[in-house]
Amino acid sequence: MRNSRYLVERPEDFLFNDLYTARQEDAPGGHHIAAYCYLGIATRSKNKFMTQLGFVDTPEFGTVGSIMANSQADYLGEGRVGELLQIAITVQNIQSKSFDWIYCIGNADSGREIARISARILTFDYKLGKVVEVPKIFTEKIGVSR
Repeated sequence: MRNSRYLVERPEDFLFNDLYTARQEDAPGGHHIAAYCYLGIATRSKNKFMTQLGFVDTPEFGTVGSIMANSQADYLGEGRVGELLQIAITVQNIQSKSFDWIYCIGNADSGREIARISARILTFDYKLGKVVEVPKIFTEKIGVSR
């Protein structure tokens, strides 16, 4: 029987790469990095990328921030405490009011892939209390058009 499960596709190009050394706190059972920790590791790297782009305030784009509508994580290998992880990040599927963060996490030394994560983001105006257009300044800074 063929596996029909959807797997997050690995992009060819990335906008940002970061490094992270897995800590004991990431492996509460002591054996391997806990599944729930990968999204936190990815988000930490995304925040560094946003800061590099000049988005340092919360919400990210003035009064417009972001809401994670859903996420998917595919675990492809085991990550361990002390392992140096490379987190590669890009943006895909930019729509009028949403986009996807794509994260690929692997061992920085061997290149062995550990996880792929996709997070659907809605841009949200906190003053208006509603979902709004993805800010043009964001798409311009990442060099992607809708």
